[in-house]
Amino acid sequence: MEFIFYFILRRFFISLQTDSERLILRKGLIFRRIYYVPISSVTVISQKRTPLLRLLRARKVTVRTLSGKISFYLRSYERFDPLPKPKTKVKLRARFGSSALCAFTHTRALGAAVVFAAAISRVGSVLGSGYYNGIIAAIEQTAVGLSDFLDSLRITVPRITTVIAVFTGAAWLFAFINNLLKLSRFCLTLSEGFAKTSHGTFTLYEEVLVTNDLGAVLTRRTASTLAFKAAPMYCFGTLLFPALKEKKRRSLLRIFLGTKPPAALEAAPPKRALLGHISCPLWWSAANALLLFLCCITGSDPILRTVLWSGLSLSLWYCILYFLYMRQSGVSKTHSMLVISARKGTALHTLTLPKAAEYRRFDRNIFQTFTGLCDVCIFCRGKLKLKLKNMYYAKLSELL
Repeated sequence: MEFIFYFILRRFFISLQTDSERLILRKGLIFRRIYYVPISSVTVISQKRTPLLRLLRARKVTVRTLSGKISFYLRSYERFDPLPKPKTKVKLRARFGSSALCAFTHTRALGAAVVFAAAISRVGSVLGSGYYNGIIAAIEQTAVGLSDFLDSLRITVPRITTVIAVFTGAAWLFAFINNLLKLSRFCLTLSEGFAKTSHGTFTLYEEVLVTNDLGAVLTRRTASTLAFKAAPMYCFGTLLFPALKEKKRRSLLRIFLGTKPPAALEAAPPKRALLGHISCPLWWSAANALLLFLCCITGSDPILRTVLWSGLSLSLWYCILYFLYMRQSGVSKTHSMLVISARKGTALHTLTLPKAAEYRRFDRNIFQTFTGLCDVCIFCRGKLKLKLKNMYYAKLSELL
């Protein structure tokens, strides 16, 4: 419905004016909205062309600022160049392995299950219930085959567990292939004050970032990126490059920020703060172990024991992962740059930002006051926030 109103009938609903200083967009017919966007506040201009838009020779344009974003549709021959076009300096193309690693890190099992379920439902509503029933039957038959294979190995697993495992695996594979097609043919073009990325196979994406006044460059590491020693880079919520080794990442940071980043972190969490970093998965492990012990004594349902065993394994895995994140957390500062690395969610985030762009806050509870520890929060442009826990207060006060 949005596509019909804002593309086919956009002559009646949309009016766009641009000059060297601002962008004026008028949307609506009865209820009219007028957007005034200064060109100096624009951070990212992205264009998206789905197969349907490519067939109709159109594109969807999104203009992002630090305050929000606006979107509208244009035809392919309609020019929209509010930003200047400087000469290209560097052009980098991502290899297939780099794109595959980034797609792997972007794929989440829970989100993939939701997307896969929605896709199956859409197939059933468009193509008929026969296709929907065929997909469900294929999942059930695969689960039966998996159960028979495990039974031959004398491994007893409830049928519902194999069905959930097969559905989750199919959903994850579906989401991974979708992300891989989205990140294929990734190309980064660097010029003076701007960075342009283009990628995609069926749906084509193109983003132009203004790099004159960067707030921060984010590097996101997970267990897989730690194993391959390569991690994707982001800026203003936009992917700069799928996965880079440490040496190339530092070179790219030097181009973006205009100065060489520090080689190592100067302050790191002490070893005695380990329990504070892994406390959440550790408590989950203890609770799962206790419930599993009680289930083994009472002889409860095998499905419940399978769930508890899975929860215990997952909690222990996160204990190990959070320990590795703690070993690579810390803060470093030079005369013109600040680098902070800390865990956020289930990933290790590293923010590299100019000294003038950061705003910091120290937090201390009653236990940290007596032990000489503190938590430090770093805020920067683009609504980025990173909190590093259990650091030496005296050392951080001297460093920051």
